[in-house]
Amino acid sequence: MDKVQVSVIETTSDISDFINQLESVCTGINNSNLHAIMRRMTLPVSVVIEPYYVDKLHRDTYYSYYAGKHFDYNRNCHRLAFFRGDIPLNYFHEDDKHNVLDNAFIGIIVLRPLFLRPIGRTLLDPCKLNDVNAYIRTTTFSTEILGNMLEIDAFPFLSQDVEVMTCAETTIWNILEYYGNRYPEYRTILPCDIIGKLESLSYERVLPSDGLDYFKVANLLKTFSFAPKLYAGNVYSYDILKRLFHYYVESGIPLAVGVQGNDKNGNVIRHSIVCIGHSSDRLLLKDVSIQHANSVPFIDSSQLYNKYVIVDDNQMPYTIEEFSNLTIYDNTSVSVFVAPLYKRIFLDADDAHTLVYEILAKLNMWDFINRYTPGLSDENPIVIRLFLTSSRKYKSYKVHNAEPNNLRNIYMEINFPKFLWVAEISTYDMYTKGKALGEIIIDATSTRVDVSCSIISIRYKNLFGYRNPNNSIDSIMHNINTYDNMDIPYNMYYNNLKEI
Repeated sequence: MDKVQVSVIETTSDISDFINQLESVCTGINNSNLHAIMRRMTLPVSVVIEPYYVDKLHRDTYYSYYAGKHFDYNRNCHRLAFFRGDIPLNYFHEDDKHNVLDNAFIGIIVLRPLFLRPIGRTLLDPCKLNDVNAYIRTTTFSTEILGNMLEIDAFPFLSQDVEVMTCAETTIWNILEYYGNRYPEYRTILPCDIIGKLESLSYERVLPSDGLDYFKVANLLKTFSFAPKLYAGNVYSYDILKRLFHYYVESGIPLAVGVQGNDKNGNVIRHSIVCIGHSSDRLLLKDVSIQHANSVPFIDSSQLYNKYVIVDDNQMPYTIEEFSNLTIYDNTSVSVFVAPLYKRIFLDADDAHTLVYEILAKLNMWDFINRYTPGLSDENPIVIRLFLTSSRKYKSYKVHNAEPNNLRNIYMEINFPKFLWVAEISTYDMYTKGKALGEIIIDATSTRVDVSCSIISIRYKNLFGYRNPNNSIDSIMHNINTYDNMDIPYNMYYNNLKEI
């Protein structure tokens, strides 16, 4: 492979040989993370190599920082675009091959001319990588490859450059890049946007970066139109912190996570990552603590999961790690995490959890569940799954999928706020099959002050009651109706995360 100044395409069935070839063309190709990423691809793989690629992130840091250094830094990057199979160059100028390219497109990796951390903006489709078995939050990105606009479902990845962007700034960029591409309320940002915000918040210079504590991370997210909620490990017990963590992950909200610990020499380790999903693997019921309410055995679905999908610049994208040690460092734990919430979500995960169990107790639902759910035992307990979702997507799902059909008309008539907390109720046997028996829907724009200010609807088996904004809480209990054919378990709501 000769050095070139135009895009070229190579196909390989041997990743090791291909990496050796790339080293003669691409600065920084000899990187363990890049090698690990490429080895997760199914061979053969075709790669479009674009030298002299203008990457907006690197150009931004170059002109704001690296151009002021004494020794020269290159302002250009390489970009690698990966495709499954043998893709001839002529496919890129044949109109009838666009779908072939779109289906084969694995993603892109930008290689910056930096010695320590060369991997720049990276977008990879987790469905087209090996050994990723999880539920992940992704969104659609468009990118141009040799004159062809291709789409990819991915979560953005960027490695820190140590000087302008440390792990904390990179965490913020990853989250904003995701939200800016998914929702019109937010915008994508450049490193200079983070630097500019920090300069207004800091009493000293911000470059080169010394990293950020999580108060600054939360403050920065707030300046970018979020209403962040911070959860510290020194405030909550391990079990509660992990439970709240899972609720947000199940809701499809990318979390900024700070981990802390000590290395073998006693040095303090602090690192920042993003959590975007959880593993498909569940713990066995024998490893879970069963609780009881009014003789009803129950567990929280968060107890069944202990492995989470992270975006960590020290590892390849979509790495799965245990909650007790989310990074490559030993002896670390989650010290803090920040949930970047929408500004109109006033009810956080902790209060939503409390409200659900208050509703179950005050409305005597435990007795009803015990009476009308045969087969309950410690081997088949009730499972409660709590998550946050947008009413637009939830209502659309119910209107098109609720059974029986006349229930769809009711979901059409209910006035929902912009966001909802939903507690799906199932038995363990049904949960493992993705089925629910009931649900409690709570207004996410309410607070924990009063249960009556929060509850929107209750459903369990063949009973269903709801109210609109001008109705009292009593109207739910007075207007609960019995519906035929509602005894049948129905599909749980999985639209927050994408199953890989």
